[in-house]
Amino acid sequence: MGPVNLIDLADALDNVSSNARFYLDLASGEVIETDSSVIDFIEANLDLLLETDDEDTGIKTLIQKDLDGQYDLCEISELAEGYENTLALIEPLSSQERYEITVEYVDSEEDEKIRNILYVVLKSNDTSNIFEECLAVIGQLRDYHDFRENEVYYKAMEWCDERNIPYDR
Repeated sequence: MGPVNLIDLADALDNVSSNARFYLDLASGEVIETDSSVIDFIEANLDLLLETDDEDTGIKTLIQKDLDGQYDLCEISELAEGYENTLALIEPLSSQERYEITVEYVDSEEDEKIRNILYVVLKSNDTSNIFEECLAVIGQLRDYHDFRENEVYYKAMEWCDERNIPYDR
């Protein structure tokens, strides 16, 4: 397997679009973005698609019927031995993980007054927009985005390490 580009993987982990799904091609290490409508089409036509092999991309996807009679893309652990080209679904960070990154940023603020204001903003209902507006007003929006990007990058490294997947830094 080729090494994974951590920036591409971090982008996939950080994606919140409901229209995109990301997979890792375990043969090439490439992060692949698919539109969920493509996946919906595949799931609707599984009777015709038992196995596909695209020679241009080197991607082989296996489709299997689960115990409930529903079809699904095989998870890595369920793939039969001997298949080298498989896809692994890249689940985006959960809202809890995103929130924890934000809390880590607030915790790192040295100015107690600013840190307390940011904690109050975090407890509001529309956290994301108000929090970023507050950071923009105090001139820390760029710092927050850099911090967040860095944390997601480290989460991408952890994702690879947990799966014994090589990566480029």
